[in-house]
Amino acid sequence: MAVMAVDAGAPVAVKERLEAFAGDVLAAAMNRPVQRVNGALHLRGSAGGGGAPLEPRVGRLGRDVDYQLMQQLLTDSPWDPARVVQEVAQRVVSEIEVQA
Repeated sequence: MAVMAVDAGAPVAVKERLEAFAGDVLAAAMNRPVQRVNGALHLRGSAGGGGAPLEPRVGRLGRDVDYQLMQQLLTDSPWDPARVVQEVAQRVVSEIEVQA
């Protein structure tokens, strides 16, 4: 049985690429720096699974996040979630070569 070598830096590289991708996407949809920071934290917390409630997401992030700021991002902050979806779609389509 062959054993595959695992690059110890791979998780770090993937994390960096995902953070850069999220930063680009959020920058296109959110005007204020605090929105982009909290949006990136929200995405990081969402990546761990656990369903829709905000509490598990905040719990996974630990001291990196303030619950009230996250709640404000999701309920009161003026940004367009559809714009985030549009930005993701544009980037993904170019990478996977979707044919119409």
